[in-house]
Amino acid sequence: MNTRTTRHLLALGTAALAASLLIACSKTPVPAPMAPAAPTTLGTQVDDTVVTSNVKTALLADPAIKSMDISVVTVKGEVQLSGMVDTQGQIDQATQVATGIVGASSVKNELRVKP
Repeated sequence: MNTRTTRHLLALGTAALAASLLIACSKTPVPAPMAPAAPTTLGTQVDDTVVTSNVKTALLADPAIKSMDISVVTVKGEVQLSGMVDTQGQIDQATQVATGIVGASSVKNELRVKP
């Protein structure tokens, strides 16, 4: 075999190797799955229960609103107050009390003044 044929064969082999590597690398990448939304875990449920209990206890300890019928629900740190009270001042006070509880990330106040 002469030098020219050897070079052609070497070039052909190199091209074939490069082509096979490029084909292997050209596969469409599979995107990583999206992280799921943070599920409610047992720890979150316990924390929410503790926050709810602490809000109810604080509301009962407040003389301005202790006798009112206020429902408290906590989901992922968001405290929701609902029910009927006698005055707007009691609505404001209940919001202030709930906001001061450790673990209450926000307070959604749906309290209404009795007609």
